[in-house]
Amino acid sequence: MGNAQEWCSVHVAGNRSGVAENRSDSKEDRGNAAEDIREVPGSDGVPVYFIESQKFFNRYGLYHDADFHGYLDNPQRFGFFTRAGLQLCKDIGFAPDVVHAHDWQTALACAYLKIWHWNDPVLGKAASVLTLHNLAYQGVYPAVHLDYLGLQRGNFVPRKFEDHGRINFLKGGIVYADVVNTVSPGYVRESRTPDGGYGLAPYLNDKGGNYWGILNGCDYTEWDPAADKSIPARFSADDLSGKAACKRALQERFGLEVDENIPLFGVVSCLVAQKGLDLLAQAMPDIMANMRLQFVILGAGEKYLEAYYGPLPGRYPGRVGSYIGYSNELAH
Repeated sequence: MGNAQEWCSVHVAGNRSGVAENRSDSKEDRGNAAEDIREVPGSDGVPVYFIESQKFFNRYGLYHDADFHGYLDNPQRFGFFTRAGLQLCKDIGFAPDVVHAHDWQTALACAYLKIWHWNDPVLGKAASVLTLHNLAYQGVYPAVHLDYLGLQRGNFVPRKFEDHGRINFLKGGIVYADVVNTVSPGYVRESRTPDGGYGLAPYLNDKGGNYWGILNGCDYTEWDPAADKSIPARFSADDLSGKAACKRALQERFGLEVDENIPLFGVVSCLVAQKGLDLLAQAMPDIMANMRLQFVILGAGEKYLEAYYGPLPGRYPGRVGSYIGYSNELAH
C-alpha cells in the first residue's frame, strides 16, 4: 500500500490483560518499551489503542502550528495514521463489523477497505461509516502525495478523489463509504444544496438514503447547570438564583462592571470566518456605541480574528472580556 513504510508505537489502555506492540520510528528506539498499558476512566474494560509516531505526531497541535497553518505533511500524517489503524486490526486479529471514520483526517479508511482489503480475512467484511462534522474542511492537497497514500492512479478521477488537480480526502471518503452521517437532519438538508455543500453536494446526493443526520447530543452529567461543578453556583429552570452568581463571577473574572441589570453576551467558538466572527467584528463598533451590554468571547483560530478580539477589552474597558485559547472551565 504505497511506497513508504513507517514505524510506530502502539499503546493499549483500558484492558490490563492486553499486550501492546511497540514499533519505534527510529532503529535505535525499537524495542525500548514493550508496552504501555493504562486504565482509561469510564472505559469499562474496553481496550483503546493509541498510535504513536514521533515523526508525525510530536507537534504543537493536532492539525496546525501555533499560527493556525496546517502542517505541510498532513496528507502523510493522516494517511499513515489511518493505515496504521487498519493494520493494527490485522496484527491483533480483530475483525471489526464496522469501521467508523471521522472527517477528512480518517476518511481514507473507507477507501482503503474497498481498494486494499476487500478480500482480507480480517477486514474484508467490515462496513464503513463516515461522520461529517464540517464540510468546509475537506483535506485537499497536492497530487504529489497520491503514491504515498496508496490510492492508485485509477482513483484520481473527478468522481472519486480528484479535485481540480488535487487530492480531496473527504470527497473520496464520501464516495467509498457505505454510510455517511452528520450532526443533524438539518445539516443533511443544507449540505445537499450548492451553497451548503462546499462542492460536495453532488456526491452527498448520490448517497441517497445512505446519508442521514443524527442530532448532536450533550453530556448532561457534565453540562447540567444544576449539578455542574465547573461553575460558581448551581441553578435550574425551577431555581435560577445561582445564575446571577455565575454572571457576577464572570464579570469579576474579566474586569467588567458588576451589574446584574446589564445584558452579558458570551461566545465560545472557533475563531474562523465560517462561524461569522468576521461579521461580528465588523459590527462591534456600532454595537458597543449604541447598545448597553457586555460581551465576553472565548476561543482560538485564525490569527487576524485573534488579533482583533484579543485586544478588544482595551478598547472597551469594563465592557468586553476575551480569552484567546481554550479553557474548559470558562466554557462552562
